[in-house]
Amino acid sequence: MSQLHTLNKACFEHSAVQDCLKALADGDALILLEDGVYLTDKFDSALKGRNITLHVVQYDAAARGLHPQNAAFIDARQFVTLCCEYNKTLSWY
Repeated sequence: MSQLHTLNKACFEHSAVQDCLKALADGDALILLEDGVYLTDKFDSALKGRNITLHVVQYDAAARGLHPQNAAFIDARQFVTLCCEYNKTLSWY
């Protein structure tokens, strides 16, 4: 069954980030929020060829002056909608 993952860490070597990467499976989705938005490009590369949808909270990216070209930006309403669409949400922090 597909799961929704959320990640708010900025260091790609952080154990939560590595654990999240290991736990992601085909059909899952990942939302980068807070400082996690700094990892948008790294996750985009790490997830290439996998059936995992990457979302970035737009206001968190904008607050940090980031405008990644490859991001699927979401707002608060879309965040809540995604949480309701998946049977399980895992938060990595």
